[in-house]
Amino acid sequence: MTAMAAILLVEDHEATRSQLTGELESSGYRVVAARDGREALEALRSAPVDLILSDYRMQPMDGLSLLRAVRKTLEVPFVLYSAGADAQAVFAAGRAGAVRFLEFPFRVADQLLPTIADTLASRGARERSERRVGAERLIGSSAAMRRVKATIRRIAPTATTVLIHGETSTGKELVARAIHEESGRGAFVSVSVPELSDGVMESELFGHTRGSFTGAVASRQGLFEAASGGTLFLDEIGDTPLPVQVKLLRALETREVRPVGGTTSRRVDVRIVAATNRDLAEMSRRGAFREDLFYRLRGATIQLPSLRARTRVRAVPRVDRGLRGPRARRRGDLARPGPPGHRLPVVGDDQGPSSDASLRSPQDREERR
Repeated sequence: MTAMAAILLVEDHEATRSQLTGELESSGYRVVAARDGREALEALRSAPVDLILSDYRMQPMDGLSLLRAVRKTLEVPFVLYSAGADAQAVFAAGRAGAVRFLEFPFRVADQLLPTIADTLASRGARERSERRVGAERLIGSSAAMRRVKATIRRIAPTATTVLIHGETSTGKELVARAIHEESGRGAFVSVSVPELSDGVMESELFGHTRGSFTGAVASRQGLFEAASGGTLFLDEIGDTPLPVQVKLLRALETREVRPVGGTTSRRVDVRIVAATNRDLAEMSRRGAFREDLFYRLRGATIQLPSLRARTRVRAVPRVDRGLRGPRARRRGDLARPGPPGHRLPVVGDDQGPSSDASLRSPQDREERR
């Protein structure tokens, strides 16, 4: 994976940026260089990268702020470096999702390059594992969950738009990711519609041109373009304001987006997976949601079992030995089986108290710990 991997280098000091760019390119990487955090975000909207290498101390957006901004939409490995960083900074970076924090100056051959190679190798192994499982990350063997998995496998290779219905915490985003993982498409970009204020929603989705509104000091791509070649997950799409619904419908119909303030449209190759906990059919009848948009979103539909329906518990042989073993060994404790005949409920099925975490397979939940 490392031969032609793309690295986004973010460094505000020109000499250091030039030196690191040369070192990385001579080692076989393709380098996209940015002078600060804002320029880095613009670069990410133009093309995907395999790893971000960023200075920690920059103005006006420091490396930690950049990391947090990236994590809102992308899951790309992020390596920070800084001279004289204190423990608090390193801790904050780790909590925000940085995979490594290097002390600068570092030895490129002995420290930086091995860090990059190991990070990319780990990411590649993880992505291959995720592609193998796809719908198998969703645990449950009831008729309802078998139908969900079968639908995922059937529609994943297609380009059809998908609408997922389900109450809060029933695992709508997990289903969206499973569809994406089995699709073979590029990036998975996720956005929660209720978290976008009305004033910025159109700009976030479709981008804007420089000077199109107060504060638009530079043109920027929207999430549709950022997800081009991949999947855009629109969570709680029922919260979309009617004026934005019009533009969303046009994007679905034409596969084109027009940035705020722009005069020309741009082609996008993006698969839309939307989710809602609301009754869009009823909203359409009373005019709160466009009927034509509702129709467009329903290329394929998936209905997740509600939590209220999960009332029966089906007993299976105790499995916590397999789940607890690796962690227990790390603690120096031994995982012991329960008493003879001891049973545990199956979670993530259409029975038993649950949440979206319950829809992950036991192996996936252990990997995430």
